[in-house]
Amino acid sequence: MTEINISPEVGAKTITLGVDYYPEHWDESDWDRHASLMSKAHLKVARIAEFAWSRLQPEENRFEFGWLDSAIESLSHHGIKFILGTPTAAPPAWMCAKYPEILPVDETGYRYSFGSRRHRCVNSPALKHETTKIVEAMAERYGTHPFVEGWQIDNELGTGRCYCNCCADAFREWLKKKYGTLDTINRLWGTVFWSQEYAAWEEIPIPKKTLGRHNPSLLLDFARVFSDSNVDYIRLQTEIIRRHSPGRYITTNTGNSPRNDLINQYHFFREQDYAGINNYPGPEDDPAYNAFMLDFLRGIKGKEYIVLEQQEASTGITIMDPITTPAEIRRWTYQAIARGAEKVLYFRWRTCPFGGEQYCQGILDYDGYAGPRHEGIKRTGAELE
Repeated sequence: MTEINISPEVGAKTITLGVDYYPEHWDESDWDRHASLMSKAHLKVARIAEFAWSRLQPEENRFEFGWLDSAIESLSHHGIKFILGTPTAAPPAWMCAKYPEILPVDETGYRYSFGSRRHRCVNSPALKHETTKIVEAMAERYGTHPFVEGWQIDNELGTGRCYCNCCADAFREWLKKKYGTLDTINRLWGTVFWSQEYAAWEEIPIPKKTLGRHNPSLLLDFARVFSDSNVDYIRLQTEIIRRHSPGRYITTNTGNSPRNDLINQYHFFREQDYAGINNYPGPEDDPAYNAFMLDFLRGIKGKEYIVLEQQEASTGITIMDPITTPAEIRRWTYQAIARGAEKVLYFRWRTCPFGGEQYCQGILDYDGYAGPRHEGIKRTGAELE
């Protein structure tokens, strides 16, 4: 491997390596050993809980924090701080059964079923109500914990538009505030074309699937509403956390930015302390494009950012994904740091033997023992220190 020398003058800011950890996937007897191995690899922070809603709130009016307390205690014992994720990207089954309007609708009018993740409409009043409850409960309990370093809002917001009645209502309210009158909309949108003039606000459709083309002005404003709705959902959670967790930073992650063109990322990160990204360059990707992507993220807030998910192995999309090497992981880590990353968290700690990402390799593999990936990251962490 090429040796990299870091001048002491560069070290004005601390560069931190960390990991995405899912203690709920493993027996509690594994947690202390996991934390010990993280510490040996110079991993200083763990992101936890962003997909654990069903474990944190197994029933509507019952919260279970005991297991998370124990996991945090294991991490804290080994000096590992944590970024606490709000689990709103995965509403539990009981919630979707009681409030089916939470589930999103596609452009054909089909309502998605429960399952997978991000199965929620951010304009749903029921989702906002339940979101307030879980975020309030978590922020009250952990907001001033000495090892809480920061918070991540949701996970990969701004992916997949919804076309439900809640979104239609939000769209029309947004249009009323922007344009004021239907006459203004008809004039500025040119709705006389193809006889699309509106005489009532309820006549304005959301752009579900049609035989031909929608009015391009309608499409553009609906895209803006989708982006603004995600910003509003972030603000809902951010305001709660600011009240209960002063002095901790707030961030969230977007997919491989700037490929995510469904949101205005300057608005998306405006009220957060750091922009965050999931960085999956892959062996087959263009390193120049990946550099541009990281530079773009740094420009969003004009400051350092956080890599909340850094690829460190096969991504697990298929069983035949390309295999990465410790040298590649190290190179991606230094590329992110060189282009402004203040923290780099590897995804994920241990390969999960079940679920939708069971081919997504972790720093530890299925057997849970430290191997080449752990040793490679351990070396990188030692270099940074």
